[in-house]
Amino acid sequence: MEDKARSGRRTYDSGFKERAVAMAAESNNVAETARQLGVGYSLLNSWRNAAELARSKGQGLAMALEERARLAALEKEVAQLREENEILKKGSSDIRVGGIAPDQSLGRVDVRILSLR
Repeated sequence: MEDKARSGRRTYDSGFKERAVAMAAESNNVAETARQLGVGYSLLNSWRNAAELARSKGQGLAMALEERARLAALEKEVAQLREENEILKKGSSDIRVGGIAPDQSLGRVDVRILSLR
């Protein structure tokens, strides 16, 4: 909790989110409801969209928000793994350009590369 407080991001419990979505539905004015609650319009709108998705799947709002957070974490992990894969590909091509095949013994080959410098 302290880390989130230091980063300046506020967290809201699922009860608050559900009440906010209900208030926005009752008033039919999302912007005004967001102002009254002190949250951003886009944040309240994302809660509304998550609640609608949850209703269509027969889940609660909290479950839909957890799914969205898990999906975002997985997308971030995939991006990181792709970046690491590209680095490894580039590194292996650099080795081949330098005259070392990945399956060669490095004993004498290393000595020749060092003596060229």
